Amino acid sequence: MLTSVQFTQLAQAAWPGTTFFASIVSYRSACGHATTTYRASYHPGEAGSRCFQEERPCPFAAVLAAVQAAAAAGLAVCVSSAGAIVAQAEYLFAGGSVPALPVVVCASCGEGRDHFGECGCSYVPLTHYAHA
Repeated sequence: MLTSVQFTQLAQAAWPGTTFFASIVSYRSACGHATTTYRASYHPGEAGSRCFQEERPCPFAAVLAAVQAAAAAGLAVCVSSAGAIVAQAEYLFAGGSVPALPVVVCASCGEGRDHFGECGCSYVPLTHYAHA
């Protein structure tokens, strides 16, 4: 369904924190049974902190379930914002027209957010990678 890069971008866009893991697990048995699951794992703090991990056959459901688990535990995450980002990704993946997100402006850089919830703070200028 989604590539590992696409799934990683989706998982990152839906999570307001910095630490997360996104993986796709594919299994094929000798008799031909095949299954794929998507695992999103969110970590609100440093190493050793609590982890909110969900695994589902649908990548969109896995991301939403992990965000909802973090919200249910009392973390300050916006489930509606994550839901809007996931809904946009579903529309884009299906080839449909994308519903407009409300304009959200970053408090740090003052820029609007793109379809993946990213703003100017998220991007590293190309000159950062240039070697002298």
